[in-house]
Amino acid sequence: SFVYHIISSTFLIVIAFPTLVVAHSFSTFTYDRAQYALNLQVFPRGEFETLARAIADPVQVTVVLKSLNSLRIRSALDFFTRVGTHVALIYRLHCLVGILRASRGHTFHSAYPHRHRVGVLFIVFPILLALFVYFSISTAKQECSYYPECAVYALRWTRIREDDRTQCPCIALIDGNIAMSTFAEWIAPRNVTEKVSQLATTGHLEIAQLLNRQLIAFPDELRHCTNLQQLQIEGKPTLPGLLSLPDDMFKSMHSLSFMHLATHSFRQLPSFHGLVNLRALTLAVLLALESLPDFDSLKKLERLVMIFLPSVDSIPDMSAIEDLQPSAILYRGTMCCNGFLDNNCNLTNSMC
Repeated sequence: SFVYHIISSTFLIVIAFPTLVVAHSFSTFTYDRAQYALNLQVFPRGEFETLARAIADPVQVTVVLKSLNSLRIRSALDFFTRVGTHVALIYRLHCLVGILRASRGHTFHSAYPHRHRVGVLFIVFPILLALFVYFSISTAKQECSYYPECAVYALRWTRIREDDRTQCPCIALIDGNIAMSTFAEWIAPRNVTEKVSQLATTGHLEIAQLLNRQLIAFPDELRHCTNLQQLQIEGKPTLPGLLSLPDDMFKSMHSLSFMHLATHSFRQLPSFHGLVNLRALTLAVLLALESLPDFDSLKKLERLVMIFLPSVDSIPDMSAIEDLQPSAILYRGTMCCNGFLDNNCNLTNSMC
């Protein structure tokens, strides 16, 4: 019956779909807990290596987080949609129970076949919806087939243009090499500047992770990815890396929650104004960095890791940070030698 089909659809949305998502995420995600336990024993508390994500497969983490985040209520529309489907399921179940009680001892004669013109809509709409989903999946898959580094992409129906490599609606860009097999890969890593620029053109990027890759300049297209949540750009000690960052780089990145910048040659960092949701910040091996911007906007910062910043002589006022967890400041250089940290500093260290 019609009531049965409505109950079935709402049941799939409210109960079956979330259960399948959680079960699939649990069955496909693998994690080396023994390695993580070893890291906790070896590395000082607060270091980047003590983060669980440091040894996890970034592609698996991205896919699982994206799947689980789809079940979260993150906006008013999500709230009313979820509540509405639950109320609809409860109402339909209530109606079904009422019909079952009323049917005891009674025989109901079917009113079908009963034709109505409105019924055509219930046939046409699913067909159009199926076609839209099919073309959205096929065009997005075709556009992103050139980029195996795009771990997750949005399903968008776009008009495919020949020789245009900027149409891929990439959500998660993960490109890194942590197990180099040749000396050439170590000395001259792959230049990914053009690739990052192309994948950031649509503005859908939420995750950008580049490990042991060469980025000559910060792509201007990446600045317009205002939904960026994770940014990890780690260069190579054998190359200068990024020489500068745009002054207003973080102005519109209100969604950024995790940032890791390592092995670059810029002297200044742009203002942190706009990073109102940043929770984890790692700055490592920035030999030319002379100072840090104010931390006034980093009220939600929970984890701060600074490793080998030899030219930074002080840390900005952190009184605005509300819930900072144990952090790490290693190879402290100038800020240790000049007495800023007010601790016993080894003045014979080469950093002094």
